[in-house]
Amino acid sequence: MLLSKIEHPISILNISTFGISISEVQELLGKNYINYGADNYLVQHNKINLIKSSMPKEKKIDISNEIWLGIYQNMINDNEILSLFPFIEENIFNKIQQIKPTRKRCISEYNLEFSKNKWHAERLSHRPFSQKLSANSANQNLDYRLTDRLFKELPQDLFDDNLNKMFIMAADEIRFAKPDVKRLNIIVHHTLILCSHTQAGDNSPEGIHQDGADFIISALCIDRNNINGGKSIVYGADKITPIFEIELQAGQGLFQPDAGTDLWHKVTPITVKNNTESGYRSTIGFDISVII
Repeated sequence: MLLSKIEHPISILNISTFGISISEVQELLGKNYINYGADNYLVQHNKINLIKSSMPKEKKIDISNEIWLGIYQNMINDNEILSLFPFIEENIFNKIQQIKPTRKRCISEYNLEFSKNKWHAERLSHRPFSQKLSANSANQNLDYRLTDRLFKELPQDLFDDNLNKMFIMAADEIRFAKPDVKRLNIIVHHTLILCSHTQAGDNSPEGIHQDGADFIISALCIDRNNINGGKSIVYGADKITPIFEIELQAGQGLFQPDAGTDLWHKVTPITVKNNTESGYRSTIGFDISVII
């Protein structure tokens, strides 16, 4: 059975129906992409994948999780990688050193409360981010998302009326299925995925996964520029069979229940259409937890 009972269906939201101008959002965020912080955790994750792909199979069992975690958290630098993995060929080590950030992001967190027939948002203090209830389809015993990660905080001027309307859009979707819900916690990820003719961009390095929140907008697409790919795929309980696929266009968001359900998801990598130029995919993601 691919699905048991799902309390809320998968929904495609369009921000224009909530009075949000996608062109306004694009203009504001486009001016601020330069201020997004490089996601160096993904850089380290890509280094780990390259190391693992070049390792003899029998060597992998000799490497402890502490080593992999040290690389991920950048506590082990490139020169130390070479001493820890002396069998790595020079061309592979050169590729490790050439890996560049392909994801930039800012993060912010809010509590929402429903009173007097409307939602009120309160921004919370910046803190490290972790996904303690996250899971991936490989059932790996080391999911880096379980660790605390510190990303750049969203600048205050990007918490505008349009972002507040997006909160209400998501919160109203939840109250449609759960009318008794009155309080929510929302963690917001402003993300820019970059790609070039030499390097693809990936927003799902963990593969098919759950984020560990009650509900998610796994991606609200803001802009697609000179790219192929970036398709959102939702899988059933077997974590193999796709049950829904969409290449979100600007202004569209994919809303679904997440933790503890039969739904799993990923986003395919992006590559450039025109090799003479770089490309990017801009999104906003929402991890939404019901506060009891």
